[in-house]
Amino acid sequence: LQLLEILKEFDAICTRHHIPYWIDSGTLIGAVRHGGFIPWDDDIDVCILKRDQARLREVMLRELRSPMHYVDNKVDASHARKWPRIVKPGVVTDSRGSQQEVWLDVFIMEYGNRRLFNLVNQTYGRCYRRQSGLIVESPLRRLLVSIVYPLCWLIMQSARCWGRCFCRNTLIFDYGGIFSSIRKMDEIFPLTQIEFEGMSFSAPVHSD
Repeated sequence: LQLLEILKEFDAICTRHHIPYWIDSGTLIGAVRHGGFIPWDDDIDVCILKRDQARLREVMLRELRSPMHYVDNKVDASHARKWPRIVKPGVVTDSRGSQQEVWLDVFIMEYGNRRLFNLVNQTYGRCYRRQSGLIVESPLRRLLVSIVYPLCWLIMQSARCWGRCFCRNTLIFDYGGIFSSIRKMDEIFPLTQIEFEGMSFSAPVHSD
């Protein structure tokens, strides 16, 4: 119920500001197969286009109802993941009595292809995960990563430009992340509605 409340809030803000999104991954599987959550799922997965990321950050920071809050690596440098989250803290008490949070993951999709993504992740992806602390390295390796990171960042930006010019029907997850699956534009758009826990939310036109 708490997760559903986050999704309803996210949907309302995106609808109000005309930011296209769609439910994806485990949430979409649940919608198609169960009409709601996969029984053992523990988060919400949605996607937006890269071009809408800055606008999403702006409106979420301004309009999310407390205690929900938006976090990404621009808002909080300690947030090492490449995708933003809408977090609601203090929802679940674990076996030790600690308060846990629940969240909605917002995956950022941009133009590219799998081969390009895999190539960039061999350079930029590895450096990013070490720079951000997702992988802990020795001081010497950390120094080497700091030296080569600017070059890897340029490689990533070049790949991003290539994707925008030549891969307009294929969407990939944001460079530096860990997910390498792809989405086709004509399988996603035009967006439609799908039932999820008795409500309608935005979904790909060809969910299967």
